[in-house]
Amino acid sequence: MKPSTENMTIRDNIQKLIKQNREVDGFLETASSNHADDALIDYLNFLKQSGYSGAMSLYFANLLQFVSDPDLSEQFGAEDIEQLYDSFLKLSEKCSDIYIDAASFADHTLNDKAKAKRIAELGIKRMQIQIAELEALLRDVAS
Repeated sequence: MKPSTENMTIRDNIQKLIKQNREVDGFLETASSNHADDALIDYLNFLKQSGYSGAMSLYFANLLQFVSDPDLSEQFGAEDIEQLYDSFLKLSEKCSDIYIDAASFADHTLNDKAKAKRIAELGIKRMQIQIAELEALLRDVAS
């Protein structure tokens, strides 16, 4: 017996994920200007509607660090946030794969060398920025 897709085609599922990613992106753009306490409540309400997302989970972990409302902050501790970040680190060991896979797909499947090049360059640029941020953090930690 084949697993059920609840009458959704693979394309439907792909489109659903694309839509969810766009909704998450829109939420993150508007929510980032809110106070952490308000943003946390907004996040929890949005999560009920949208379902789990890696990007939303990272936003959640970042929000938890700045919550000042005791009714909210007493529900978790620093060790909870630490475990959450540890799980992100484990899951994101291959985060650069998205650029490699997308560029390879554009090149080999779509035969679109220009798109493959744009994706690869974007991945390199984003990773260089992250490397610079990590190097600055290391300098701060060392001093």
